[in-house]
Amino acid sequence: MNCKTLVELTNMCMIYDDQGYVLVEEKLIHNSKGLIFPGGHVESNESVVDSMI
Repeated sequence: MNCKTLVELTNMCMIYDDQGYVLVEEKLIHNSKGLIFPGGHVESNESVVDSMI
Protein backbone atom coordinates (compact mmCIF):
# COMPACT_ATOMS: atom_id res chain seq x y z
CA MET A 1 0.00 0.00 0.00
CA ASN A 2 1.47 3.36 -1.06
CA CYS A 3 0.02 6.12 1.09
CA LYS A 4 1.28 9.71 1.27
CA THR A 5 0.23 12.30 3.82
CA LEU A 6 1.03 16.00 3.62
CA VAL A 7 2.34 17.43 6.86
CA GLU A 8 2.74 21.07 7.85
CA LEU A 9 4.94 21.68 10.86
CA THR A 10 4.18 24.70 13.01
CA ASN A 11 5.81 26.19 16.07
CA MET A 12 4.99 28.41 19.00
CA CYS A 13 7.36 29.75 21.61
CA MET A 14 6.99 31.21 25.07
CA ILE A 15 9.26 34.19 25.72
CA TYR A 16 9.46 35.45 29.29
CA ASP A 17 11.80 37.46 31.49
CA ASP A 18 13.06 37.26 35.08
CA GLN A 19 10.04 39.20 36.37
CA GLY A 20 7.52 36.77 34.91
CA TYR A 21 6.36 38.93 32.00
CA VAL A 22 5.30 36.87 28.98
CA LEU A 23 5.30 38.03 25.35
CA VAL A 24 1.99 37.39 23.56
CA GLU A 25 0.39 38.65 20.36
CA GLU A 26 -3.13 40.02 20.11
CA LYS A 27 -4.77 38.45 17.07
CA LEU A 28 -8.20 38.59 15.49
CA ILE A 29 -9.54 35.03 15.40
CA HIS A 30 -13.04 34.40 14.00
CA ASN A 31 -14.05 38.05 14.58
CA SER A 32 -12.94 38.09 18.21
CA LYS A 33 -9.61 39.10 19.72
CA GLY A 34 -7.40 36.49 21.30
CA LEU A 35 -3.93 36.28 22.78
CA ILE A 36 -1.45 33.82 21.29
CA PHE A 37 2.21 33.01 21.66
CA PRO A 38 4.52 34.04 18.79
CA GLY A 39 4.95 31.32 16.20
CA GLY A 40 4.78 30.32 12.59
CA HIS A 41 5.54 27.40 10.37
CA VAL A 42 8.67 25.44 9.47
CA GLU A 43 9.88 25.81 5.89
CA SER A 44 11.04 22.81 3.90
CA ASN A 45 14.60 21.79 4.93
CA GLU A 46 14.55 24.21 7.89
CA SER A 47 15.25 23.11 11.44
CA VAL A 48 12.71 23.81 14.18
CA VAL A 49 15.32 25.86 16.01
CA ASP A 50 16.00 28.04 12.94
CA SER A 51 12.27 28.55 12.35
CA MET A 52 11.86 29.74 15.91
CA ILE A 53 14.72 32.24 15.61
